[in-house]
Amino acid sequence: MKFDKAAWDEYITAKNPLLVSSLKSFEHALDHFRKRDNEDDRRFCIVEIDQGIELFFKGILLNQGRNPYRMYFQPLLKEAKAILEFSEKEMTLISKLHEKRDACQHEGEIPDINQTEYLV
Repeated sequence: MKFDKAAWDEYITAKNPLLVSSLKSFEHALDHFRKRDNEDDRRFCIVEIDQGIELFFKGILLNQGRNPYRMYFQPLLKEAKAILEFSEKEMTLISKLHEKRDACQHEGEIPDINQTEYLV
């Protein structure tokens, strides 16, 4: 069976634009991850992967008929955990990633290669 990417993109965009944005953020983050020897790429990798996760969670809530547009991250994380049933360990790692994103975006912190690999 041949996969029609254009038809899929059109379908998802019409149904849930948050999921489209999530996938694009993940893709962009992975581009930066491949170039993680560079400080800016490590910083943008963390920012983009966190954004992808947040948009994915919001997309899941939107599919559940909820309005996710004005949710702060921690309540969003708890709602997503209830739906997706991920573990406390996974929730902790996602929280650490979000904290690192805050540091990168708001304080100009540059994660080292080990931090980037661990969080991604």
